[in-house]
Amino acid sequence: MNAIDRLYDYISALWAKAVPTPFPPIPRRARGDGTVYVEWRRGRYWLICEERGEEYWRRGANDMDDAAFQLMSIASGELVRDRELEFRQKQADHSGNPDRYSRWN
Repeated sequence: MNAIDRLYDYISALWAKAVPTPFPPIPRRARGDGTVYVEWRRGRYWLICEERGEEYWRRGANDMDDAAFQLMSIASGELVRDRELEFRQKQADHSGNPDRYSRWN
């Protein structure tokens, strides 16, 4: 088992305590769409955001807890945005007014 597999198992155990859906797989290479992926280099986890061949940011994690915190933060933000969009679309269908939702996001 490599370092990224261990990280995934660690995050999955933490995630299961808080969220009923499984934690998504950790990408290990760039997809070209801005999805954050993880590399293990020189004894550190590196979280990298790359889109269309251009690297936007790269963050090193000091340890497994730091990497888990960063990845869980990203994943939970995506989960919340997806749920908000789903709720907004349902509200628009029922009310007839698509602008009747919170714009804080």
